[in-house]
Amino acid sequence: MMKRYLFIISFCIFLILPITKVIAASNGSSVRNQTSTKVQQKLESRQDALTKIQETVQARTKQRTATGEGMLSQQKRGLVTNYYNKMSDRMWALVDRLSVLVTRIEARIAVVDNETDKDLTLVISDVNAAKTLLADTKAVLTSSDEMFQTVIASSDPKESFEILRENINDIKMNLVAVHKLLVKVIGNLEGLTGGVKYQAPTVTPGAI
Repeated sequence: MMKRYLFIISFCIFLILPITKVIAASNGSSVRNQTSTKVQQKLESRQDALTKIQETVQARTKQRTATGEGMLSQQKRGLVTNYYNKMSDRMWALVDRLSVLVTRIEARIAVVDNETDKDLTLVISDVNAAKTLLADTKAVLTSSDEMFQTVIASSDPKESFEILRENINDIKMNLVAVHKLLVKVIGNLEGLTGGVKYQAPTVTPGAI
């Protein structure tokens, strides 16, 4: 019992870690709706794993479930839910801000393309890569929000939380990668325009 509570506490701490630290360490129009096959397969695999865990736990703990033993108390469930919702809101806000930044960068690329004969192949490729990562991130975050409802109601949440943790790690890694790509694109655009600085909107994850 004590081990379970320690695990829940450690998971809560993980959930509230600010995304700012992750972004700092790496130093829209709409996000693409199409998600890569690889990401979709990963999400389906994790959902299948979660379903199997739930079925195993249900069979193994039928009596405990009937009495409520082993499940998170209402108070702990509320606490974990609150932490997760705040983290999810921060991530969605960051996805939206990065999407706006992508849109403005694309508008700038269009201007440069119309006014100069510069080779924009690299910056366009990087922007497309960022858009794909944002689409993947949106899919994983949507999956995580849905998965959380199953996890929090589990009679033995430890194994289920591990699967959810994998999703959160993927989201954070993707956001770091998108941030790095867009910083690179902005720098390349400045170089192509002869040092004319591009004024991109400020993206401040710490303010989320």
